[in-house]
Amino acid sequence: MSASHKDQCSVREELVHRYGQLLTLTDLTEVLRYPSVQALRKARIRGRLPLELVQFPNRRGWFATARAVAELLERLDAISGAFSTTETKEKNENVIS
Repeated sequence: MSASHKDQCSVREELVHRYGQLLTLTDLTEVLRYPSVQALRKARIRGRLPLELVQFPNRRGWFATARAVAELLERLDAISGAFSTTETKEKNENVIS
């Protein structure tokens, strides 16, 4: 098992432990650090939410699976890691120059 797969599993396990298998918009607002549920709703409507949300028959609201949220957080972590490495290289080059 690769390190990133273990990390993803631990993130998913933490999400499941805290929120269960399905996260509500209120849960997602907290996890994704949106300022409000309304802001999250607007992001979904505008197509700017990088996460697939689902609705269930006879249930109100939108939901995301813990797995989908964990995968999103892993992708964001990989992207931010790439930026951090680039920024570190640039800072080191500036110091050397």
